[in-house]
Amino acid sequence: MQLKNKWVITTDSLCEGITADKDERGRIILYAEDDAARSVMDSWLMIQEARNDEIESGFYAEDDPEDIPYHMKPKDLAAMGKLASEGTAAQIIAFWDKHPDMDDSGFGWEPAQDFIDGRKAIWTQGGGHLEGRRIQDLEVIDENEISN
Repeated sequence: MQLKNKWVITTDSLCEGITADKDERGRIILYAEDDAARSVMDSWLMIQEARNDEIESGFYAEDDPEDIPYHMKPKDLAAMGKLASEGTAAQIIAFWDKHPDMDDSGFGWEPAQDFIDGRKAIWTQGGGHLEGRRIQDLEVIDENEISN
């Protein structure tokens, strides 16, 4: 399958490294960039709404103010919702740039042709190296080919 002009939705975790969204058969799902960006924005929106709920309920009342997560304004949450439903990747990146303290929880998107599944840097006494499997060596499926 052609990887040019396709994107993957990524999650970065300490244990597994950077991984991609996969279907039930373990195939990496390929997206158009705007679709990937909107899906990621939708995840960011859910996370930020949960953070706001925690802050407003007093969950962090006894924490040091510097440890309290970023509180998104209602108008910005509404803008996030609109971007999650109809925004472009460029608009979503511009929004992210205006809100650098927003919690992304390790979600993102990147060009499929550059993706390495499970990518992480391992440092040892002898130096460092990257681990992971190139997407060209893995099974992929286009988001439009997934049956609902």
